[in-house]
Amino acid sequence: ARAALAARGARFLTELEHGPEPAERFWPLEEVRAVVLTSGSTAAPRPVPLTTSQLLLSAFGSALRFTTDDRLSPLRDG
Repeated sequence: ARAALAARGARFLTELEHGPEPAERFWPLEEVRAVVLTSGSTAAPRPVPLTTSQLLLSAFGSALRFTTDDRLSPLRDG
């Protein structure tokens, strides 16, 4: 599968050159990281800010639901 992707011009992370390490950064939990638009029940889009803590806790919650039966499957054509 990798050879077929490479034949179509795909590049892989292991082939990319590494730049310098980014500087360590403080991530305040209440800092807005993303803004999504939702229409809710009004049908009018409104922005909803998502903070670091909301995104982090969502990721932790998803990770806790993984079991040994869960696995990632490779993407397949067609």
